Amino acid sequence: MASLSMDKNGTTRIQFVAGDGERRAIRLGKVPVKIAETVLRRVEQLAAHRIAGTAHEPDLSAWLAAVPPVLYGRLVRVGLAAPRAEDVAAPVAALQELIDKFLRRATGKAATVKVYGQCAASLLDHFGPAAPVASITPEAADAWRAWLAEPHPIRIGRARKPVVKRLAVATQAKRLEVARQIFAKGVRWGMIDRNPFEGVRGGSKVNVSRWRYVSRAEAAAIVDACPTHEWRAIVGLARYGGLRVPSELIGLRWADLERRAVDGREVWSLRVRSPKTEHHGDGHGQRFVPVGEELLAILEDCRRRAARAETRILPGVADGTVNLRTEFSRIVVRAGLPMWEKPFQNLRSSCETDWLEMFPGRIAAVAGWMGHSPTVAMRHYAQVLPQHFGGAAAAVTRPQENDTAPELAFSAEKRAPLYGGALPETKAAHNPAQHEPARGRKARQAPEAETRIPREKRGSPRIVQAEGSQRVGATGFEPATSTSRT
Repeated sequence: MASLSMDKNGTTRIQFVAGDGERRAIRLGKVPVKIAETVLRRVEQLAAHRIAGTAHEPDLSAWLAAVPPVLYGRLVRVGLAAPRAEDVAAPVAALQELIDKFLRRATGKAATVKVYGQCAASLLDHFGPAAPVASITPEAADAWRAWLAEPHPIRIGRARKPVVKRLAVATQAKRLEVARQIFAKGVRWGMIDRNPFEGVRGGSKVNVSRWRYVSRAEAAAIVDACPTHEWRAIVGLARYGGLRVPSELIGLRWADLERRAVDGREVWSLRVRSPKTEHHGDGHGQRFVPVGEELLAILEDCRRRAARAETRILPGVADGTVNLRTEFSRIVVRAGLPMWEKPFQNLRSSCETDWLEMFPGRIAAVAGWMGHSPTVAMRHYAQVLPQHFGGAAAAVTRPQENDTAPELAFSAEKRAPLYGGALPETKAAHNPAQHEPARGRKARQAPEAETRIPREKRGSPRIVQAEGSQRVGATGFEPATSTSRT
């Protein structure tokens, strides 16, 4: 007997027990139920004739002769049909063929296609270009995963000789993810029956060891060491504005720097066009970034030094071909600081870490300014700093007078300017108007009626700006965010 089942992705699968007692499966793809039931009955007949060793009935032979090549090939692989004459000499799909077809049809940015090519090179190095795709089993996929974790010769930059180095865990996980995508296409194109990389665990794609918080003092030193006003703007936009470098710098125009009135105050914002997220649609192609004092001073200086007819903020990087990393490394050394990995990514991460401290509880707003989802912000950008741990340790060891929960990440000195010199009132540990719970009783007592505040009289929370501060207010600058952002 055979059974019909449907996978989570909507594809139909027929399972049956062969003559050797093994359970085998035939994938039909996304087909109507009636057609799947027809194929199911034919599979039952073929399996019965295979076990009994009898000849097919005329109608079964006619149906088998009319079966399309893809489905017929799957019947041959499970032993229910003999290979057709035209299929005997047919070449078996090689790994190189699958990879070439995948890369030709790959869509995405240049950096994404480059990552695809790196994974393809790892697959070809391990299995060989001529390896039949069908010969790569789940066991072989596990072996490739273990091989990725071993040290390999890696060519770094323009070095003549490769360096033996172990890939980072995050890089290994990314390559496994791409390999899974490549072989999933092979299943869809009929080259293989199943994905051998399905179920192989790759580990975390977050490499915390490469994180580096760049303080505001360090950022100021780097800005001072910059040779030109454009370089000062590049560093300022990445560290104080959280822009992606270089993709979001290319499209910046002076018309994108806007002055707005928010809550009776004039604030500055910058319109940022994001090539990385524009393919998501629904307004994901641009966002507005608040412009604070440090960034505004840098941009004003850049505007004074720019040509009068120039409309671009950074014409030197407008073509996207400038090697910014090499020159930035020289600037960091000139500033007296050690160079770190992922330089511009860590500038952007440091900016978001600061914003999360300035606006506690407003993760969605901060993530919207950065151009990704709160999940991405917490997983890939928000950094835990040494002062966070020190503040937490001091708060835990110091007895609390009113028994309120300690504020672990933000000190009173840091938050006082944000709230106009006064911290917001913390919620009391127990409502004084509420009765003490009766001893020995399990049911909770409701608070007194006079403690309830009518809904129409309730106020909305509002952040008060300190006198003379140039921080951008939270109202009016929060673009629509979505979990699909990255």
